Amino acid sequence: MGGGRDGIARRPARGGGAVADASRGRIDAMGARARRRSNADRRSDGSSNEAGASSQSDDEEPRPPAHRAVSSLRKASSSFGSFEKLHELADWKQVGLHKRYADQALHRPIARGWIHLVVASGVSAIVLSGVLSSVAPAPVVTFVVTTFMLPYWASVGLHWIPWRKRTAHDIALVCDFIGISLGFSGQTASWAGRGWIRSRTFVAAAARLNALCTASLVAVMTVGLLKRKKQPVMLYKRKFRFAVVGANMALLAFAESASIADRRLNVFIQILGKALVPGYFLRCVAVDAKIGRRGWPLPTWDGVWSAHENWHCAILLLHCTQLYAMSRHVGWEVVA
Repeated sequence: MGGGRDGIARRPARGGGAVADASRGRIDAMGARARRRSNADRRSDGSSNEAGASSQSDDEEPRPPAHRAVSSLRKASSSFGSFEKLHELADWKQVGLHKRYADQALHRPIARGWIHLVVASGVSAIVLSGVLSSVAPAPVVTFVVTTFMLPYWASVGLHWIPWRKRTAHDIALVCDFIGISLGFSGQTASWAGRGWIRSRTFVAAAARLNALCTASLVAVMTVGLLKRKKQPVMLYKRKFRFAVVGANMALLAFAESASIADRRLNVFIQILGKALVPGYFLRCVAVDAKIGRRGWPLPTWDGVWSAHENWHCAILLLHCTQLYAMSRHVGWEVVA
């Protein structure tokens, strides 16, 4: 991925700086004098203006409600920014259909981000409606929010929205990185249960360490976002980012192995989540994938479906299996 290209400063022409400063100073002085005269005139004629305004309001016809509504919208748009600026941020007509990211270096298959959108939308509707919290224990709610909701929305922001501004794309990329780590630390806290911050169990200690790992990633990637013009965010502290995610995975594996009573279920989760999923990422999905991003042994479709989508399908299967294990652990009969 290439570096940032926005925010380039322009230098003034040689020899014209002093002239420009002098003329600018004269214009500012003239404007200040005009404002002082205008303020003095308004203070002296305040009473006459009030009288004229009252008589004018009596003569004019009252404005219709539609006109007042349009005026209010115009004032609001001028206060909070124009729609043109929002339009410049992303190509909203191509949402979910664009073929390249804002860096113009990586291609995007048409199916990229749609899985995230469907899952995040459905889960958010269930969570925000209060249905989940009314039937599920707190650890399950924490698991669902930190696994299926927040990280998936972060992926939607990166893969589904066609950002035009490189800065917006880099922010979405950082949120996606943080969302991955948050999923691991949130799941570990779910296995520790309520009071994991102060509990003295080994699983709670693993949850606290995982939370610190995620917090350290937030701090480092924030610095990387500020230095995005010197080095691409995708490559900034990449080894450190992989190390944090590796620590996240190891701590979650410890918490799962200490909590899941069914050994076969735990073995399946560990093989899928700690071996197959990261191994497929390194071989087929990463920017420096060893086999050229081909989806072998899983199918791909050029321009539509890539190894990245296969990887996310495997992650979705993993998350559903982990939710099943969590529901059995807390005795939630709705899912178990």
